[in-house]
Amino acid sequence: MNDALIELREETPDRLVLRGYASVAEVWYPVGKAFQEKVNRRAWQRSLAGGPDTVLLQDHSGLALARTKTPSGEPSLVLSEDDRGLYCEAFLDATAPRVQDLRSTAANSGLQMSVGFRCEKDSWNESRSRREVKQASIDRGDVTICNYGCNPATEAAISARGAAGEMERRMCPTEFERVRGRSQILVPTSIEEMKLRKVKLARRAELTVPHVTPRYSYQEIQKLGKEGYAHKRKDGKYNFPVYDKIDVVNAVHSIGRTDPGERLSVKRFIIYRAGLLHCEHLVPERWWDEVGEAMPEGLPR
Repeated sequence: MNDALIELREETPDRLVLRGYASVAEVWYPVGKAFQEKVNRRAWQRSLAGGPDTVLLQDHSGLALARTKTPSGEPSLVLSEDDRGLYCEAFLDATAPRVQDLRSTAANSGLQMSVGFRCEKDSWNESRSRREVKQASIDRGDVTICNYGCNPATEAAISARGAAGEMERRMCPTEFERVRGRSQILVPTSIEEMKLRKVKLARRAELTVPHVTPRYSYQEIQKLGKEGYAHKRKDGKYNFPVYDKIDVVNAVHSIGRTDPGERLSVKRFIIYRAGLLHCEHLVPERWWDEVGEAMPEGLPR
């Protein structure tokens, strides 16, 4: 077991400090049943040097608890990388109800961490059973507090200071998962979230899914298209509905079924919708180069 810890500590009556590793380097972990993956040391170096805009979330969703770039200019989330992995330090408002819930969860159930990122450089073995993430971007990504990470090498702990001194409680091991074209992501708090998580993991691993079950009827797709949530074909009909994040993943997996003459247009639409949904990390990195000048304005690379 790795001795990486997640620590939630009361610094002052109105502020909690959370410290821990969202990603542990050089440790192989399973990505579902498909293959194994590990994040190499210094994989985050280039992204961190660029001053990424990254948020701290719960279960990879909701509004940010902390952020590297804030209106005041003073970050409430600080990220760094050492030989162990991606290290996070977040300063939380202890008076906020969500943070109070977090404190209670930490005390009663334990905390683990995960990370949502964009894979910029990787390598596979010949059998494609193992993948190494060599360079990853966390800009517009997140580090998250969750029930289960994905890397079984991670431990979680919570520390609290009091008159009796410092106590530490060891929590359940992290199960690291890779969801955004990166790894280490996961939070099954409901059946729907578990389904979303499986789809995300498959996308991030850039797996080929032989069939994606349609979520909408033809009539529903046409209606979504008129509202701007589906791609408009040359004949005026609509296809590739992208209403939410699950649709982004399904659309990416289904790109091979498009007419080659419209494929670029479909990719541009998927990228556009993914940007509006703040999940452009679910889109393969190579698409940005393929779309080129046709890339929607305002979306970061």
